[in-house]
Amino acid sequence: MPDPHSSRFAWRTLFARSRTAVFVVSGDRRLRYANPAWEQLVGKPLSAIRGSKFSAVRRSMSPFAPPPEVWAGKLARVRRTAPSQDHGPPWWDLTFLPLLGDEDHRVIAVIGTLSVVGEVPALPRVKVPASLAALRAEHADFYSFERIAGPAEATERLLSQVRAAAIGEMPVWLTGEPGSGKETIARVVHHNSPRRERAFVGLCCGGLQPYLIDGLLFGKGGASGGKAVGTLYLKNPQELSPPTQQRILEWCDTAAGPRLICGSTTPAEELVKAGQLARPFFTRFAAFEITVPPLRSRLDDLPKFFARLGRNVPASEVLAMLRAYSWPGNLRELAAVATNPDGVLTKDHLPRVIRERHLIATHPPTPTNHPKLDDILLTVEKRLISNALAEAGSNQTLAAERLGIPRSRLVRRLAALGLAGGDPS
Repeated sequence: MPDPHSSRFAWRTLFARSRTAVFVVSGDRRLRYANPAWEQLVGKPLSAIRGSKFSAVRRSMSPFAPPPEVWAGKLARVRRTAPSQDHGPPWWDLTFLPLLGDEDHRVIAVIGTLSVVGEVPALPRVKVPASLAALRAEHADFYSFERIAGPAEATERLLSQVRAAAIGEMPVWLTGEPGSGKETIARVVHHNSPRRERAFVGLCCGGLQPYLIDGLLFGKGGASGGKAVGTLYLKNPQELSPPTQQRILEWCDTAAGPRLICGSTTPAEELVKAGQLARPFFTRFAAFEITVPPLRSRLDDLPKFFARLGRNVPASEVLAMLRAYSWPGNLRELAAVATNPDGVLTKDHLPRVIRERHLIATHPPTPTNHPKLDDILLTVEKRLISNALAEAGSNQTLAAERLGIPRSRLVRRLAALGLAGGDPS
């Protein structure tokens, strides 16, 4: 019979009476104990899985696996999906407390607690009102090809590629600098394709936790349910975990799957070489790559950009100042600059950096006429010889000694420089 005063017996007694789901993982990463609240929540008796080792292969056990920092002796809190669900709510919030040995401070066990984040209730299906349908049509008109058209040569090339992408059903990879309008182009492709009657879903892969991305795409009521999604736009898909990349690949390959458009600042092939993108994902979804030109390559489109932003086209003087700027923030930066309370953009509204760049471009600094090196050396030589002769009382022999040169050389330099010879003695 176990000693009632031992710490192990005390823990088991406390955990057995607790209403919180508690489990214990041994140092060899196996499940050693779980209280009745855990068994009720998981739906399995401890006797059936006691001693099981945590591994990604065993999907039923992977949610209880302590993260790496716990085995380094640190407390950790994580949120994971329940194994009975399909990457969606309800989620499990888990806390892992490592227990360290007395001598070597090695993690000898981990105590885990589990709580449930409530399930999101399903919304009833309703018929789309006519006003909302009209709004959707207006939204589609907003993203016509005219949205990206312009007189710049780079824009004409971009528009021809976007037209080809809209006609086809192939996946598209958009590469361009931040703020260059990749998501806008993705929407133009969607609203001018056969999939425009279905939804456009945009997802920033680097701005959400992995469990939220899985829930949004594959959870209950997620995007993968049914055929509602026509185009899925992923911003920076290299931020997704390899398993999620694989699930998206499988979903898009189904008959009900969406068309995938990806956007990144780095070409897809470079992301594969860097180990950030799975090669099957690259091979399947980067077959048609479009490079979105930066704003500095589309400066002839500035008047059209202002019109699309609902702003008056500025005067030619202001346009000239805008064309002299490099626009590192691209269209996003232009939209911020074009915002002004008076409606008409003047040079007084422009940021200081734009005004300074225009001033440098129109008034380059005047080049300075530097003296030639030979003229400088001759002037210095004349001064040194004259000073040496003056200190030597015009005695060439003494002057040559002061200069550290033979007298014969001094005589030759006097004649070459046109200086008075002084006393030869």
